[in-house]
Amino acid sequence: MYDEPNPLQLDELVRLGFAMIRVEGDLSFGNNWDMERLNEWLREKLPVPFEHLEILSDSPYKYPWWLLKASRGQLSLQCENPVGYDFMGAKGSRGKGWFDGKLYFGKSNLIRL
Repeated sequence: MYDEPNPLQLDELVRLGFAMIRVEGDLSFGNNWDMERLNEWLREKLPVPFEHLEILSDSPYKYPWWLLKASRGQLSLQCENPVGYDFMGAKGSRGKGWFDGKLYFGKSNLIRL
């Protein structure tokens, strides 16, 4: 289970550069964007968390992050190499708050056994 940040926590995350609140037209991405374009877009919009992921990553994968999907209070892997269409699915479905969806990312790591 994960907890949504409360308004004060969200303000602090925004202040530190780990989150952003959408400004009209600020968070648009294309359904047909490939992983490379999405990675560039994310690093442009939220450089702080993605720089941290890069520094902390010991992953053999090309990108230090994976797209996660929130469902019923749990986060799960959406896919390893998302395209824009996957981002649309991960942020939520059409309906109430459709344009206010949230995207979650996790650190990609190799788990050695």
